Amino acid sequence: MNQYGFASIEWDTLISALLGAAMAISRVDDDGAMIEMLTLHDALDTRRKTYPAASAIGALLQQAISSDGVDLLHTFEELPFESLHRRALLDLKRAVEILESKRDPETTSVYKLIVYGIAAQIARSHEEGSLSDLTLEAISPEEQALLDEYKHILDL
Repeated sequence: MNQYGFASIEWDTLISALLGAAMAISRVDDDGAMIEMLTLHDALDTRRKTYPAASAIGALLQQAISSDGVDLLHTFEELPFESLHRRALLDLKRAVEILESKRDPETTSVYKLIVYGIAAQIARSHEEGSLSDLTLEAISPEEQALLDEYKHILDL
């Protein structure tokens, strides 16, 4: 158990769910991968500064932005999208179960909002479509479908 009451496997699942959901949103379509990864870093860093390092959320965000988090993102990059998608959804379900079993509604709620908020921020980080035919959309239909799946799992 770590100082926040999580077993190592539980902690790893929380990190994997957060980063897997972000990477899946980034890879659901082929546009904007570089800007989306920069957005992920900025979103993690901004939120990390909001939560004290001594809190579970602060520690999770710190680890997600560390070299360990970068290594995990590289692992996700190598997966075919469908495998990443399945893993992200499974990890999100497990993360919610883990957090709810701890009976800490504040940490659970904050975690869910952070995961969804970062995914939505990544989806909105560039416009989809074509400027030439004025079909620009803030979020692609594929990104919206994935966000809807996250919203359902996270019960938001």
